[in-house]
Amino acid sequence: MALVVQSQPPISVQALVQNGLEEVPSRFLQRSLDSRVSAPFEESLPIIDHGKLLRNDPSELAKLGAACAEWGFFQVVNHDIPISLLERVRKAARQFFHLSHEEKLEFAIKPGSCEGYGRHFLASDVLDWVDLLYHQLLPISTRNLSSWPTKPESYRTVLHEYSNEVHGLAKCLLGKISETLGLESDFLEKKFGECIYQTIRVNHYPPCPQPDRVMGLSPHSDPGGITILLQDDVEGLQVRKNGKWVQVQADPEAFVVNLADQIEIITNGLYKSVEHRAVVKTESKERISLAMFHSPLPDTLVSPAANFVNPRQPSRYTSMTFGQYRSSFLNKELRGKNHVKSMLVEKEQD
Repeated sequence: MALVVQSQPPISVQALVQNGLEEVPSRFLQRSLDSRVSAPFEESLPIIDHGKLLRNDPSELAKLGAACAEWGFFQVVNHDIPISLLERVRKAARQFFHLSHEEKLEFAIKPGSCEGYGRHFLASDVLDWVDLLYHQLLPISTRNLSSWPTKPESYRTVLHEYSNEVHGLAKCLLGKISETLGLESDFLEKKFGECIYQTIRVNHYPPCPQPDRVMGLSPHSDPGGITILLQDDVEGLQVRKNGKWVQVQADPEAFVVNLADQIEIITNGLYKSVEHRAVVKTESKERISLAMFHSPLPDTLVSPAANFVNPRQPSRYTSMTFGQYRSSFLNKELRGKNHVKSMLVEKEQD
C-alpha cells in the first residue's frame, strides 16, 4: 500500500506564522472542538517510579498494573536516563525547527515515504497545527540517514544516543507490563518479533493566532506497542478518560508512557490503547515533544495471544502484520480509535 503522507512542498505552519499570519487558513480550522476538559488537578496521570520497578517493589508493580488497566497512560519518574541527554535532544530538535524553511526542505518527506520533515495524515479534511520530523531508528538496518538532519551538527549523534537509552527503558517497561499480566517478563517483547521496532516523531507546535480554532494533533490512539513521550515545559497533551479530556502536566524531566493498539490486540482487549490529543494553548510560545514508538517489527503478524483467548472470551480482533496496520493508519485521517476498532471481529456500533 502506498503511503499518502506528504505534499510537495510540505505545508509548514511554522512558515505561515513567520510570514505574519493573523488568521488561520481554512484548511486548519476545526469545525468543532470537544471542550469537555476535567477541571485542573481534578484528575492526573498515575506516576510510576522506575527505580522502584527495577527493585521489584510489589506495590509499584501493582500501581503499574492499575495504571495500564484504568488509564492506559502513566508518567515515569526516577528513570536512569540522564536529564542532560533529555535537554540535549530537545535542544537539537528545537534548533532544527529554527532553521530556515529552505534548510529544512533538504530533509522533506519524499513521495511514498513517511520519513523526514513535513507532515502526516494528509487524507484528513482538516490539517493539524504541527510540523514534524519522523525517523526509523531500530533495528539500525531500517535507518534512512538521508532523512536525518545534518544541522544542527549534534542532531544525529544525540538522536542515536537518545534512541539507545529510551530503547532500554522500553524493554524494561514491556517486561514489567508483562508481569502485571501474570506472565514472564519477556512475553510482550517476544510478541514483537526478533527485536523491538523503534521510530520517532518529533513534533513542533508553533504559536497560533487562533489557538482555540485549531488542533495540534487530532484525537487518536497510537498504532504501535508502547509510546514513550518526552515533553518540554509547555502543556498541550490531553488524555480522554470517562468522556472528558484530562490535561497532562508538562514535566520536562519525566516521560509520559501510553499503551498503543498492538498491546490492545495482543491482550485481546484486556489492556486498551487510549485516545489522546494535542491542543494549542498559546499565541506566543512554541511547544516541542518527541514521541518514541516501540512496536512489533513490520513483518510480524499480530493477533490476540492464546493466553487471553478461551471459550468464554474468544478472539476479538483479526490478524494483520504491523507493517500493514501502520500503512493503513497513515493513509487515513486521525479519528479517535476507529483504526483499532476496524480490527474487531464484531464491529462496535457508534
